Amino acid sequence: MDIDITPIDDKNVDIPYFLKFAGEELKKHISLVKNRDYKKIAFATSNKNNFKKFFEEIIPLMFFLEREKGIYSKIKYMSGDQEGDAILDDSTTIEIRKAQNENKYLVTQDMLNHGYAFSPKNIQNKVSTTSPTKTQPYVHTNKEHVDDVALYIHNAIEKKRKKNYPYSSILIISFESDTLMLECDGDYSCLEKKIMNFKKGVFSKIYIIENFLNDDLQPKWQFIL
Repeated sequence: MDIDITPIDDKNVDIPYFLKFAGEELKKHISLVKNRDYKKIAFATSNKNNFKKFFEEIIPLMFFLEREKGIYSKIKYMSGDQEGDAILDDSTTIEIRKAQNENKYLVTQDMLNHGYAFSPKNIQNKVSTTSPTKTQPYVHTNKEHVDDVALYIHNAIEKKRKKNYPYSSILIISFESDTLMLECDGDYSCLEKKIMNFKKGVFSKIYIIENFLNDDLQPKWQFIL
């Protein structure tokens, strides 16, 4: 059980073709994700299948290309370990990066093993008799969760700014918050203010997207720096 990415992997394809492929595969995943066996494979933390590349690289790239529709014509996605995850219009390097708490994988493990999880900001090394999970409840104060997201994004940008990417490359960052971000509480406007002045280095664009889909399979929030 896997996602077959060979139709787009290491191939220079028209952007409409790429968008159609990625969109159809995403819909298939959404229809299957309630299956427990499928879910365990799809969200495993190993690199033995293509799910990690699909959700951490191909899907953020798909949303970026949808947002920039009509500006570019060709995309070459590459799943290997080379510097740069895609080439846009035969010339522009695209790097794709995830921004999250370093203990986020423990949240995933708890979800798969126990069906629920708490915060990666409160990790217990010893198993409790009341809760077998490694993650434990944590109360964020004020806009602490927004500050955390801004830090994750900043660290991701700085790590890539230190690399030797060609001038005018594009950086795509998908982030995961430690707790729910709420538009009605002004979380996203607060986040935008915090990241507006981040240095871009050689990158002509930094596209930032929340790794969370709405019911219409669209991202909850996206922003171009």
